[in-house]
Amino acid sequence: MGSSVRAANMPEYLRRMLLCVFKQLPQRVLWKWEADHMPDVPPNVKLSRWLPQQDILGHPKIRAFVTHGGLLSMFETIYHGVPIVTIPVFCDHDSNAAKAHLDGYAIQLDLATLTADNLLRAIRNVIHTSKYKANVKRMQYLLKDQKETPLERAVYWTEYVLKHKGAEHLMSPARNLNIFQYYLLDVIALCLACLILSHYLLKLSITLVYKYLSGNIG
Repeated sequence: MGSSVRAANMPEYLRRMLLCVFKQLPQRVLWKWEADHMPDVPPNVKLSRWLPQQDILGHPKIRAFVTHGGLLSMFETIYHGVPIVTIPVFCDHDSNAAKAHLDGYAIQLDLATLTADNLLRAIRNVIHTSKYKANVKRMQYLLKDQKETPLERAVYWTEYVLKHKGAEHLMSPARNLNIFQYYLLDVIALCLACLILSHYLLKLSITLVYKYLSGNIG
């Protein structure tokens, strides 16, 4: 679950469900678990407080990756060409998982309706159905098809900024704005004032119309 979600805080029913699924797999399962102990761990499951995700995804024997769908995890799984099962939790996880599903290298599951059966089926599908591996390999090729390596690009731009004494021409004009301009506080204040005035005028109009009609009726 990455660094943003603590697996050790999950509900007990979910922990038991995951163990039930993992013990049915013939593969070895690595699980990031932030506590010192977990009961009833199957022999094919290895727990660790922290796992070197990049190294694991880059291992030639890795078959699938179950993830919450954080952006960095998505980039890493594409970079290493590993099909995934996503279980989004919050923030951008849903959109990342939906994009991966649309690109054909992931199966997206809903945490609220997650069951042992659909999780086990999803893991088996991404492992044994060739289209998921083929699609993630296609995405990997698109990602890596660059004229230079990321390290070479970082070195180039570092040297570029040093050569041009800070490269002021590349800096955002926003750095010259004060806090009111940067956050548009004056615009927000004007909009709020207009809303308050509109509310007041509407309330006043309704009151005057009501009094006028009441007077005529009387």
